[in-house]
Amino acid sequence: MKRVLRAGADELLFLPLDPGDATRALLKISETRRREEVHVGGGTIVSLVSLIGGTGVTSLAANLALALRYAFDKRVAVVDLDLQTGGLSVFLNLEPERTIMTLTEGTRKLDSIQLESSLSKHASGIYLLAAPKRIEDSELVTDTTVGATLELMRQLFDFVIVDCGTHIDSNTVAAWERSNHLFYVLDQSIGAARCAWRFVDLVGRLGLQGIEPNFILSRFVPGHPITEDQLSHTLAKAIHTRIPRDEKVLERVQLSAQDLWQVAPNSPLAKSVEDLARRLEVGNEVPDGDSSNSLVSRLLNVIGARS
Repeated sequence: MKRVLRAGADELLFLPLDPGDATRALLKISETRRREEVHVGGGTIVSLVSLIGGTGVTSLAANLALALRYAFDKRVAVVDLDLQTGGLSVFLNLEPERTIMTLTEGTRKLDSIQLESSLSKHASGIYLLAAPKRIEDSELVTDTTVGATLELMRQLFDFVIVDCGTHIDSNTVAAWERSNHLFYVLDQSIGAARCAWRFVDLVGRLGLQGIEPNFILSRFVPGHPITEDQLSHTLAKAIHTRIPRDEKVLERVQLSAQDLWQVAPNSPLAKSVEDLARRLEVGNEVPDGDSSNSLVSRLLNVIGARS
């Protein structure tokens, strides 16, 4: 009995099954699954982070949101949690009048009207929750605000893409805790690989439940001395997605004040981001029927038939 409980079992039943004990156990399982479904229900939250600058976290976050919008016609929002840099508004060529600071004002519970008034709409149809205009205001944004905001945005959008930048604090951890997907972005450098290890160690010590980080190899260059296989071996985990390096296209995007799909929709860079979006979309599909409820109901029927 002790070994079973120490192994992580929540309930211990003995044969022959007592209908009352079995029913209570199954109802407990059903309630646990229901709570988990509430937590992950609604839209999908995707967080991107790196511990080293220059890997393209902000550009990838914006382009991923655009790919989900253009290629799959999803309702998408991006959240700039790189609060001191505020690079998403620059990349998207937006000058937001209202920012996340609006959500820190007052003491009333956050509602959809307050949130929607804080968002800026991009020409593509995606929405941006921008970083504060003043660097010092970033200190006023709390993990409580971030958590409540993301939970509400999950109800309003199909996908919420969070740019966590390169600075880790309680706000970014609050985003990770609510994420369906956590991506660490690295490039082909020794420093990036070492920082990736530090990140994995941190996530392990934080004990985040139900979230396992995956790696995106950004700005990939074929023939580079540090190969994808070497990085995978070092990290003891396969690279989830490879994004090619294309500085010329990104420069054209910035200089033209247009997005990637307006400038080079058929470029390898755009296609690789669309592939990532497609993998997220496929992973977000829910099979027909409620498997957890059907399992519980079938077991209850069996127990009822035997009692």
